[in-house]
Formats: sequence, C-alpha cells, structure tokens
Amino acid sequence: MNPMIWTILASFLVYIGIGLRSMREAKKNAGSYLMAERKVPWFIASVSDRASSMSGWWTIGYPGQAATTGIATCWSGWGCVLTPILNWTLFAKRIRALGAKYDCLTFSEILIARTGAKGPTLRVVAAINIIFFTTAYMSSQLVAEGKVLAEVLNVGIGPAVAISGALILLYTFTGGYMGVAKANTVQGILMMITLVFVPVIAIVRAGGWNIVMGNAADLNPALFDWTGGGSLAQQIITVVGMFAICLPAWGQPHIMTRMLSLKDTGRGYVRRAVTVAGFMDVIATYCAFLMGAIALGYFGILEDPENSIYYIVNEFMGPIIGGVMMCGVIAAIMSTAAAMMLIVSGELVNSIYFQWLKKGEGVSEERRVMLSKLMLFPIMAVAVWMGIGGGSAWDLVIYAYNGMGAAFTPALFACVLWPRLTKEGVISSIVSGTILVILWDKLSLRTALMPDYVVPSNFDAIPITLITTVIMIVVSLCFKKPENADEDMVLMRQKRTD
Repeated sequence: MNPMIWTILASFLVYIGIGLRSMREAKKNAGSYLMAERKVPWFIASVSDRASSMSGWWTIGYPGQAATTGIATCWSGWGCVLTPILNWTLFAKRIRALGAKYDCLTFSEILIARTGAKGPTLRVVAAINIIFFTTAYMSSQLVAEGKVLAEVLNVGIGPAVAISGALILLYTFTGGYMGVAKANTVQGILMMITLVFVPVIAIVRAGGWNIVMGNAADLNPALFDWTGGGSLAQQIITVVGMFAICLPAWGQPHIMTRMLSLKDTGRGYVRRAVTVAGFMDVIATYCAFLMGAIALGYFGILEDPENSIYYIVNEFMGPIIGGVMMCGVIAAIMSTAAAMMLIVSGELVNSIYFQWLKKGEGVSEERRVMLSKLMLFPIMAVAVWMGIGGGSAWDLVIYAYNGMGAAFTPALFACVLWPRLTKEGVISSIVSGTILVILWDKLSLRTALMPDYVVPSNFDAIPITLITTVIMIVVSLCFKKPENADEDMVLMRQKRTD
C-alpha cells in the first residue's frame, strides 16, 4: 500500500482518539455535547473557527479558482479577513451574553430569545434554512475531501465521498462539540503548515519563482492582475464581487456557535483571538493562490484545477512528507463537515424536538445527547447523497454561504445593534433570503441581469442581502418592539461576560 495512505490513516486515528478522549465530558448533558458547557478557551475557539469555516475553500476551491481567475481571487480572502474581526469585536461577547442568559444551545435560539418569540414559526423557519443549507455546506466539504481521497486511493468520486463521510461521522459521534473543537484546532494548525510549506517546496523544486510564474502568466495573462482585467466596469464587478464574500460569512450559524461556547470574552482574549484568526486568513489567502498558480505554471491547464494541491504534493514530495501534507488538507476539510453536523443535529433535536414538540419538558439529558448522536447518521447520509456526484467545491460553498448569509446576516447585525428588531422581522429575513438565493441560482439571475460581464458567484450576496435587510427593517417597524429588547441591549453592552 502507498505509504501516503498509511500516513493519512494515522491522522484519522489521532482525531478519533481526540473524540474518544472527549467522550466522557460529552455524555453529561445536551449542553456538554452541543456546547461544551461554554468552556471553550479563546485559542481553540479562534483556530477552530477559521479551520471549520475556510478549510475546503482554502485548500481545494480557492487554488482552483485562483488558477482560472488569477490573483484577483485574493479579494475574497481579504473580504474574509473582515469576518473574524467583526465576529470577535462586535458579536462574541454579545452573543455569549445572550446565550448564557437564556441558556441557548443553538444559533436560532439566540434569535428566538432576543425577539421574545413564543410560537413555533421562527423556530421552524430558522431550523429549515439552517438544516438545508448547512447540509449543502457539508456536501461541499465532502466533495472537496472526496477529490483528494479519489486521487490518493485511486477510486471514483462517489466512493471517496462516502469514505469521507464515514470517517468524519466516527469522531463527531464520539466526542461531541469539545471533541470537534479540539480536533478542529489540531486540524487548523496542520492546515496552515500545509498551506505554507507546500508552495515553498514546490517553487524550489519546480525550477524557481521566475520559471513557474512565467509559465503560469503565459497561460493566464490575468494571473497577476489584481482587478482581473477587462473594462473598468468589469474590474469593479470582479473586485467588489470577490470581496463580497464577507457579507454571507457573518451569518454562518456554526461560527456563532463558537461565540456561544466561549469560556471568556474579556478584551484581552478577544484581541488575541482576532490576531490569530486574522493572521490565518491573510497567510492562507496568499498561499492558496500560490498553489493554484504553481499548478498552472508547472502542469499547465488541468482538467480539474481544484485538484492542484494533490498534483503538487504527489509530484514534489515523498510519500511520507506528502502524506503529512495531504493530512493537512483532509484534516481541514473534516473540521468543517464535523462542525456542520453538530449544528444540524442541534437544530433538529434541541430546537425542533425538545423546545418545540416537547415544549422543553419531559426529555432527559441522556436522551437528548443520544438523539443528538443518532441524528448524525441521517444527516451525514443526506450530505453524502448530495455530494456523491462531485462538482465544484468553490461553487457549492458559495451557494451554501449565500443561503445562510442572506437569511441571517441582517438579523444578526440587528440582533446586537437594533432594539426594534422583532420576530416578524427575523422571519421575513429568513424566508425572503432563502427564497431569493434559491431563485437567484435556479433562474441564473446573475447572468440575466449582467449579461455583458463575468460576474463572480460571490457577487450574488450584495443584492440579496440588501433586499432582505430592507424587508426585515420594514416588517419590524410594523410591529411592537420586544419587551425584553432594552434589557438585552444593556446586557450586551457590558464590558465582560466571563
């Protein structure tokens, strides 16, 4: 057997071991399994946040996009830098404070508590959006990991996606949230090592910077054009469209779950977390671009440029070192899929089953934990089914991002900044955002509205988010302000929540 395969299998055993080590704590209650009892340290939260948010996108989707679009793709990375900055400076302590006050275990429960919603409508529409688009997001990660395993194991994309799902399911089932968060941290560090060392080693062994990048520039003249080339309008659309990834990124439930689980949100911890997350974004953005450019310059135009990192590792590194580097890729992707599974499981069991159907009563903690674990199996089965046909990891990520971002980004900002937000406003934001994203994709409105330009898929977030924001504000103003709004706003402005 290829030694690279043994190295990758060893890494899986490490993550399963982390899950088993965390099993005892995860058995206590639903709060420990889904939220680690709000005891996650800032470093684990920060690194696991970026690892679970950007993994398959950085290692598979981004290099593939960079090989075709060029360095203008980096504007997406710079947009992503804004995400952890606002997450930690604006949302972290506020979301953590609300979560502790109302004992919220999921992101939708934060919106319910903040708006004082009593009926099931908000809970159901929020859960439907999160379940659908989060599962779609999971499938994008399985596609990304499947592309790597298909090359390593020499199997088709379908079996590779199924193998990926089974391995991720195993350590998520055992360890719960803390197990996933710890594994995500290890995976995030390994991913960063891979992203930095792979392009450096490849450039040296491929003949040097001038030769590799010269060849790449000959094949793609816009490779080093920061605006992507074309007319002035086209350049603006490219830059703004790429940068717009930050809009849906703020509304991702799995990121807000990291904020809910924090042990401390004091200013010193927030400052360190922002520094770590921002550093990871900047370095990973440029290194991922380099991998796409190196693959283009050395191998030429690939049939699937999203496999760039595998071809580079296989060509320039031995089976052991190459196996370690591929572990970084696979580990990063696993981190996202595992985090997503827990989000969907939490919504199904805690928000729908326990809080709505059972009215928050009559279900033991042990039963809630077991149900949360059992729900992982059908969730993963659906994600595998959605991803088994392959496709572009980049496009799948953007679609899922837009689906959740359009629904929740306006509501999230209003939740922490605008006392007049009502449950009706949040419901209108979720419903309109969900419908708009689906129709925008099915009707190809991006192309229909701007047929003369090449419009990045990220661009869709701008008009959709603006429309949902206006709808949310107008609807909220038509109803009475929640009774607890002023009290909650005071709570969220407090300096510390430790």
